[in-house]
Amino acid sequence: MRAALFALLLWPAIALAQPASAPAAAANPASPAKKALVAKVLQIQQASIEGIGSAIVQQSLAQLVQQLRQAIQQRVPADRRQAVVDAADADLKRYVAEVEPQLRAAALKAAPGTLGATLEERFTEDELKALVGILESPVQRKYAQMNAQLGDALAQKVLADMRTQIEPRFAALQQSLGKRLADATPTPASGPRK
Repeated sequence: MRAALFALLLWPAIALAQPASAPAAAANPASPAKKALVAKVLQIQQASIEGIGSAIVQQSLAQLVQQLRQAIQQRVPADRRQAVVDAADADLKRYVAEVEPQLRAAALKAAPGTLGATLEERFTEDELKALVGILESPVQRKYAQMNAQLGDALAQKVLADMRTQIEPRFAALQQSLGKRLADATPTPASGPRK
């Protein structure tokens, strides 16, 4: 997921790296050679583009999963929690299996009209040739393959260094949110708590 998020952040940087071309260039359609270079960039970046679809799924579920965990902890009797967690996990996996391929395909479908159009507008043919050269270089490929590992290593180090400072605050946040949820949840014998 980190690699997909990195790719999501990388695309605007690539697209905005060059100043906007003159209005006359926008009025002229891109040459077939330029269109082919843009298509090549998009083909090279296919995994990153699909990763954006995957990241959308993961981001959309992050808050839901956090709320679910908190609600289970607060509302479900301890002896039933594991069964509820297992059933919820199965629902989440089924959802991801159904939705993620659709979002990955949608990202691929949208890429030519969004990323491709920006590349055509803001990059010259020579710049696109250079970009293809960079993206196809063995060093870039090696770096891209290691990117997830590098991100994971950094995240683990940051968490290890900050765990003692963050965990008490996170626990306090969970308690505060749990109290708000409990206060807002009506009990069977009464209406909402105040």
